[in-house]
Amino acid sequence: MSRLRLLVLVAGAGTLLAGMQGGAAARTGTVPDPPASGIGETRALELLSVAAQAGRTRTYRGTQYVSTWRADTASSDVADIRHTPATGSVVQVRPTADRTEPADDAQSVTSATDLDVRLLQLLADHYQLQQAGNERCTGRTAHVVEALRPGVDGPAAVAGRFWVDAASGLVLRREVFDTGGRLVRSSAFTDLTIDPAPHAAGSASPAGASSPVALAAAPGALPTDALDALRRDGWQIPADLTGDLQLFDARVRSHDGRQVLHLSYSDGLSTLSLFAQRGRLGSGPMHGFAKQKVGSAGSAPVWVRTANPERVVWGGGGQVFTLLSDAPPESVRAAVTALPHDRAPRTGLLARLQRGLARLGSWLNPFG
Repeated sequence: MSRLRLLVLVAGAGTLLAGMQGGAAARTGTVPDPPASGIGETRALELLSVAAQAGRTRTYRGTQYVSTWRADTASSDVADIRHTPATGSVVQVRPTADRTEPADDAQSVTSATDLDVRLLQLLADHYQLQQAGNERCTGRTAHVVEALRPGVDGPAAVAGRFWVDAASGLVLRREVFDTGGRLVRSSAFTDLTIDPAPHAAGSASPAGASSPVALAAAPGALPTDALDALRRDGWQIPADLTGDLQLFDARVRSHDGRQVLHLSYSDGLSTLSLFAQRGRLGSGPMHGFAKQKVGSAGSAPVWVRTANPERVVWGGGGQVFTLLSDAPPESVRAAVTALPHDRAPRTGLLARLQRGLARLGSWLNPFG
C-alpha cells in the first residue's frame, strides 16, 4: 500500500467509535476448539491468500474507519481510500475530535484490504485458523475467518477476525483482540465500490483454490549474511521478540546523515517496527510523550506515546531505539523489556530524534 499522500478533513468517526467496542467485545468469548488441521484450516488460509491477492489486483474505492483502544486511550480515524493496481492506494484522512494528538501529527491508516502476503505463513504458524461461517458486512456477503489463540487450560480464544468478501475476495473488516479478549484494533469499510474486473491469470478469484503464499523476503531486505555481519558489529537484531513476533524484514536506511537500522516483526496479526541508530538518548523531555518505567527499577525511563501506532523511544547499549507498533499493549511492553536499556540518561540524540519521528513513521511499510 502506498504511503499517506493527502490529508483532508473527514468527519464522523466519533459516532463509529462509540458503538464499536461494546458490540464487538460481546463476541470475544472463547469458542469451541476447531479441528487441529485439515479442510477447515486449509480453506481459511486459502481465503486469506485470495484476499492478499485481491487487495493488490482489484480496483476499488470506499470509506473506512479505523479504531484502536489502549489502556486509557481510544482513537478513531475515518479515511477515503481509492486503489488501483497501477497506482496503488491514495488515502485521505484526518484525525477526529476524540484524538489528543496535535493536528499536524498525521497517523498511518492501513486499509482493511491491505493484507501482507508475506505474513500469511506466520499467521498460520502462530494461530489456529478456521472459517467461521458467513455474515453480511458492508451490505455484502462475507466469509468470516478467525485466528484462534490456543488455550493453555481451556478452549481456544479469538485473537483476530477477517471478513472476506465472497464476490471480490477483498477484506471488508478486520479485528484484533489482546490475550484478555479485549478488542484493541478494528477497521472496516462503511461503504465500498468495487470495479468489475476479469479474473485474469494471477489475479484473485474467491472461488478458486489459491495456494497459500509462503514467507519470502521483499526487494531491498537484508540477506542473512548481512544481518550476521551487523550483529558482529554490535547491532541488536533479535530473531524474535516476546517469542511470538518474528523478524520478517530488515533493511538499513539513512536519516540526517546517520545509519538507521529498520527491523520489522510480526506474528501474522500485528506488526512491530524497530528503528535503531548509534548514539545516546538525551535526558530532556520529549514533547507529546509520557515518561514511563519498564523492567528493573534501575533502568532509565522510556518515552511513550499511545497513538496509532504506539511509539516508544529509549536508549540502550550505545543505541537509540524507536519502536512503532499496532500490537496489543502487553506485546509492546514485552518487546521493550527484552531489549537493552541504559541505566542513566546522557546527552545525545534526543532533539534530532524528536525532529525525525515523522520520517521514521513514513518508513513503516517495509516494501517502501
